Amino acid sequence: MSAVTDRPTIEEDIAEVRRIHDEWWAANTDLDIPRMRACFASGDKFLQYNLNGHVYRSLDELTQLWGVIGKDYGLPQLDIIDMRIEVRGDMAWVAHEALIRRVAKPGGQLPPGTPDKWFRVRETEVLMRDDGAGNPVWKIWHHHCSMHAPDDEIRRGFQDSVLTRNKAR
Repeated sequence: MSAVTDRPTIEEDIAEVRRIHDEWWAANTDLDIPRMRACFASGDKFLQYNLNGHVYRSLDELTQLWGVIGKDYGLPQLDIIDMRIEVRGDMAWVAHEALIRRVAKPGGQLPPGTPDKWFRVRETEVLMRDDGAGNPVWKIWHHHCSMHAPDDEIRRGFQDSVLTRNKAR
């Protein structure tokens, strides 16, 4: 805490935003619902554009989705790439690419069309220092995850691709 303002420093805010982000992604490994719920604004404050292409308009809707899909698979393998975190007052955003791999649980099935390999996604989170009930606690209010362009696709306006920009990946 800053001695002058009795508020966290920007470094402390960035660390807390990163902690919330890391908890959210850790919850994805086995679709741990209590761990996931602790990351998001309460009630209908949360809005998600899910990787499955659908919109979930509350924490309860996301919980219901996870209750269904958590029986079939988890996301135990992920590699976060090029993360950016910005904090401005009581609002922050996180963005990155990630390589992920869904793994079916015994007796479970992956969603139709899920690659049986590592695949690249793009992810953005918007956080506010508000838990949805007015308490000054960092929580995710919006999450968006979508498929990345194929690794070998040439980026319009440039003559590069993920493969030529990120030779190590």
